[in-house]
Amino acid sequence: MPDPVAPPDAALAGFLQSVEKTVVEAYDKVLPFLSETNKTLGSRFQNHHRDYADALGKLAGSAAAGRTNNTLSLVLAARLQSMSDERSAFASIAAVENELVATYGFAFSTTASPDLIKLLATILPVLSTHAAALSALASVPTAAVFPNGPFETTTVAGVDSADASAGFDPAAFPVG
Repeated sequence: MPDPVAPPDAALAGFLQSVEKTVVEAYDKVLPFLSETNKTLGSRFQNHHRDYADALGKLAGSAAAGRTNNTLSLVLAARLQSMSDERSAFASIAAVENELVATYGFAFSTTASPDLIKLLATILPVLSTHAAALSALASVPTAAVFPNGPFETTTVAGVDSADASAGFDPAAFPVG
């Protein structure tokens, strides 16, 4: 059976799947800092990422990652070490959600597959909502909630970037 989308888009879906699986892993590090009430919200957001990873894997076909992105896992683990309480946990994971928004914006600028575009279009608004809600819970000033303003960027960056306004560059975070 042929892959659901053309090879370049399948590779992109596999990359995004690996990123989503990595974000699920990041939430595992965040959840212990959350109150019981907020843990429910964090778990719900984490489950969204699990669902996105599954859906992206189906579209990726043979290019599905099926695992976390090792390079991104290391980058996020280092960033999340600074968490010390609920507010810092919210701020940390809100920054990751904002980077996901930029990553998906980048994906829109490179894909041609109607099926992948449809899936991205269902995921991106939810990621933006995650970023906004988590930023609010971290008491991030409204003007700083979206670091790129009301419309997110399609700029991506590599491993050495600490720029929360840039997405994850597939070239810098290979799935292998």
